[in-house]
Amino acid sequence: MAEIVYKAYLKRYFLLAILCFVTFWQMYSTTGFIILNNAVTMFYQTSPYATDLLAVIGNLIGLPVGLLSAYYSDVLSLRAMMLGLILALLGGSFVCMIGFLSGDLFYVTAIGRLVMTSTFGIMFTTQVLLAAGWFPSNETAMAFSFPLMTAMGGSIASSVIYPLAIPTLNFTKNINNSEWEGSHRVTVVFSTTFGSMCISSLLSLILALIYCKNNPPSLPSRAQHDILMKKEERRRCIDRLKSIWSIIGKRQFVLITMATSFFQSYLVYGIILMPSCIIITFPEIENIVPGKIFLISTIGQVAGVAVAGKLLDRFKTFKKAVLLSVIIMILSCVGLFFAHSRRKMTLLYILYTTINTAGGVYLPSAIELLVETTYPANKLLLMSLYTSISNTFIVIFTSITRLLMTKRGVPTATLATVGFLVVSMVAILMVNPDYKRHKTDLNTTALNSKRQNKELNKIHDTRSIGTNAELLE
Repeated sequence: MAEIVYKAYLKRYFLLAILCFVTFWQMYSTTGFIILNNAVTMFYQTSPYATDLLAVIGNLIGLPVGLLSAYYSDVLSLRAMMLGLILALLGGSFVCMIGFLSGDLFYVTAIGRLVMTSTFGIMFTTQVLLAAGWFPSNETAMAFSFPLMTAMGGSIASSVIYPLAIPTLNFTKNINNSEWEGSHRVTVVFSTTFGSMCISSLLSLILALIYCKNNPPSLPSRAQHDILMKKEERRRCIDRLKSIWSIIGKRQFVLITMATSFFQSYLVYGIILMPSCIIITFPEIENIVPGKIFLISTIGQVAGVAVAGKLLDRFKTFKKAVLLSVIIMILSCVGLFFAHSRRKMTLLYILYTTINTAGGVYLPSAIELLVETTYPANKLLLMSLYTSISNTFIVIFTSITRLLMTKRGVPTATLATVGFLVVSMVAILMVNPDYKRHKTDLNTTALNSKRQNKELNKIHDTRSIGTNAELLE
């Protein structure tokens, strides 16, 4: 039997760059609705909660999209998912560009955002599939972290550009034509943004059609080879619904998904509603101040993802990394309760940065923990279920937190987030850190070393026999 050769190809970085492009623009546009919640609310003459939904609307259909991708996981491929991500970005950005031409087109923009973010349920799935199929095991955490970092880079760019473009609210009624003064600037800023996304997405679509392949000619690791072999067997023997149930029935999957679902409360409080929290606490400030806090905290989040990716690839301490990040987030929220109650701006800068840095550590750590403890589960099926279920809680926590902020104030919403994160911590504590994928690669390495030592011993014995024969002569 011919020996299987595992090889990594340089083309993997090009595919990773395309995926990073998609995640950048998705987060750039989403952050715009977060940072300028008040401006968009005034432009469309709607409620702050309706503007919140423009940021998280994709998660409303994340569950059905994710479940569908899980159901058809045996026919979906990396190429199909990459093209789907780009097409959703292209079509959604074009509709949103039209939606910002008038303040009466709120529902057009909502439809555009629904199309654009409809692939949130499979974005993480695509990241994991690319990392597992094209990258060796010692680079998977790094490959998964890069799209997260570029997504955060999109947030950073958005938090700088949008507040500079619209620093203050100057919406006043024009007596002559009954239009709102200041709405023209919102139209220019957002229509230009979505127009640029539309053009660049079209170029990315062409490149993806030419270069994107499902798998490299030779797989990068033994672990991925074993998974694909089992996947082929599953296609022939196991019903799709039974495959889904085999994942949902895993204790580790239930616990980690539960932990990440409640972790989304931090995402809502510390990112999506953070500018609103600051403006409610300090109503006299301009948009540039929440933009600065968002910028600094997002840089901290990028640093957290980068450090976590490198350390996880080296030390493989997935559960400890997840647990530590959740504990830091809980302590930061307790501090934010006092910072909002006492109106301490400096403390808000520090604590929002701290909580987002810890959140950056959690994201790749939780994914790696899930993949390791459920190996050799089908990653496409696994991540479709994981992301679709957990992302649904973003909408739930957005509704709860916005209601608490409006009715009870920011400190009460902060305490509620502490409670949600405690539930996340308890779920992580119950996870058994059995890193099965890592053990598979270690066993393969040990087996190869054993074979090499055996061959070396044979060579040494042959040379020794030859030397002894010469001495006898």
